[in-house]
Amino acid sequence: MNEGNTPHSFDIDELDVHSGIVNPGGSWTVDIVAPAQPVLFRTYCAIPGHAEQGMVGQLIIE
Repeated sequence: MNEGNTPHSFDIDELDVHSGIVNPGGSWTVDIVAPAQPVLFRTYCAIPGHAEQGMVGQLIIE
């Protein structure tokens, strides 16, 4: 859920996950098949400048 007042996206390149723009108040869901081995994926907002401003994260599968 985008609880802010700025559009964002949710992206994980390695899984080909790209939400597109999620507007304020909007939400988006995705189903993924978890790998059998532990792995860490980088997540980020693909709106220009957002990742550089720290809008990044990690999805850790153990």
